Amino acid sequence: MKKELKILVIIIMFLMTIISCQRLDIVGNNAIKKFEIILDLLSDNVSFNLEKNAWELAAPDLTTRFFYNSDIDESRLFDVWIEFDATPFIESGLDVARLPSHLVFDPFSNRLVTGIKIISSERFETALSTFEHIVKSNRRLIKYHQFGDHYGLDIGNNNMLHWARRVELIEGQLSFILNPEQFIIAGADVTSITGWRNPTVRAHSGRKVVSESRVVKPFNLLLLQEDGLNKRKPVIYDMDIVIKVAEITENALYFPVQIDEVLMEVIAVKAPDGTIRTVFNTCQVCYSSSFGYFEQIGAHLVCRNCGNRYRMSQLERASGGCNPEPIFAENKTVTDETITISKEFLKNYKYLFEKIN
Repeated sequence: MKKELKILVIIIMFLMTIISCQRLDIVGNNAIKKFEIILDLLSDNVSFNLEKNAWELAAPDLTTRFFYNSDIDESRLFDVWIEFDATPFIESGLDVARLPSHLVFDPFSNRLVTGIKIISSERFETALSTFEHIVKSNRRLIKYHQFGDHYGLDIGNNNMLHWARRVELIEGQLSFILNPEQFIIAGADVTSITGWRNPTVRAHSGRKVVSESRVVKPFNLLLLQEDGLNKRKPVIYDMDIVIKVAEITENALYFPVQIDEVLMEVIAVKAPDGTIRTVFNTCQVCYSSSFGYFEQIGAHLVCRNCGNRYRMSQLERASGGCNPEPIFAENKTVTDETITISKEFLKNYKYLFEKIN
């Protein structure tokens, strides 16, 4: 009996290890896919820097840059690193002579530089393939941050590059995240660094949720699309969604809301009969997929996971299956001017968004 129990325990541990590895692979692969979108959105700012022998991703304001390469180059101080304008930090009181060893001041470019060396020895021809190899050969560097719904690349000493899991939804699709302590010990007032924010964010520390200070520069890469489709309102937090009837047309309008740390989204659109239809931007079948959400293409909502297409007249008519999950009349308050979907009702459907990887 003891022998059989021991064998059972070993089997369970083996299966748990496999599941854990698979989950890590899901996070890593999805992080690469989402980073590809960032590269596409900033395609004009992506280049191979011959002087630094590394791929360069310049932020929209050009003051902050992310560099990376996967081949061996002993002349590089780092293989993955960020550079950012030192001026606002110096103006906030930073004494570059007191910087910790991992944070370097370059007086010629007037930039601060920090990064890491990685395990790799191969060169790749594109920015994406290089990044993909770095992730796969240094998987421990990639994290998923539930509270911000971002993927993060660890650049060492609690400095990170973040990019949104749902690029089309999160306001700060690309963010440079810095550890405030490295500036505080060098005399900087991190609350007054021009162009950077100093928020307190929630994060996991083991099994605990803690609040931590950060120095952050976020960038919104998505503007309203020129074709007028898939427009989104700003994210709101822990409150009712109030839709103005006058704003709703045959082009779907998206209403993102974060409820209890879970990012959700509602779609409102005018059907051909003139009625306004409301649905959640996911379904009962595909909600657990990274691509289990809908995008308007022409006169249809199309599931990004399975490809099913729905006419606007089909919305809010059926529940279940791959139908966009409806919000029926009894679940909202409708007046001549507004449609209100309560926070309490939204809470009941958090599960549809919690499992999206």
